[in-house]
Amino acid sequence: MRGSSSKSSWLTTSLSWRSPAAARVIATAGAQTRTGVCLAFILCFHGPIAACDEAIALADQTIQTPGINSIYLGLAHDVLGHAHLRNGRIDAAEREARRAIEVLASIPTLRLSAAATLIRVLLATGRAAEARSTADAALAEAEKVGGIGFAEVRLRVAAAEAHHAAGDTAAARSALRSAIDHIAQRADRIADPTWRASYLEKVPDNLLARELAAQLDVGGLPDR
Repeated sequence: MRGSSSKSSWLTTSLSWRSPAAARVIATAGAQTRTGVCLAFILCFHGPIAACDEAIALADQTIQTPGINSIYLGLAHDVLGHAHLRNGRIDAAEREARRAIEVLASIPTLRLSAAATLIRVLLATGRAAEARSTADAALAEAEKVGGIGFAEVRLRVAAAEAHHAAGDTAAARSALRSAIDHIAQRADRIADPTWRASYLEKVPDNLLARELAAQLDVGGLPDR
């Protein structure tokens, strides 16, 4: 993937002195693709299920863009995996989640976000044991790299779901407490009460954490 990105950069540079207009077209297309996949991610992971169709269209456009780098390509496959999962297309969801993990092999933060998608796909197909082993491996890597940013809560909630489905209540509670700690830390950094409430009440993984906490009798979630 790095070679594809370098090829695209070389092509843009080469055209810049031969044909500035052509170089601008390539650069603009690249910027639009990057913006598009980021929008697709927001729509898919934070929007209503009806937004998944637009997310899929944007992700497909990214995948078809010549020379797109591995970051945006992997994000696009992760979007497709989650969108297909939300729409009940499980086979497609698994294919895209695994492809995302493959493409993002050298980018742990994004790859472990895709691992969370795969965990939920496995749970949707009744493969709780495989989901749990996938979750354990992902959590171990997250600890090894010292954190995975935006994917932290998502992965830990998915891991809690996997352990709960596999009947390991203690491990489910442990993963969920870790997720809740991250949610609380982030909520504490939001000074504006409206934005803080929005973070706690509208982010899907935070809502899942709250629902699972009620089932597993785990406290610690911040007040809304």
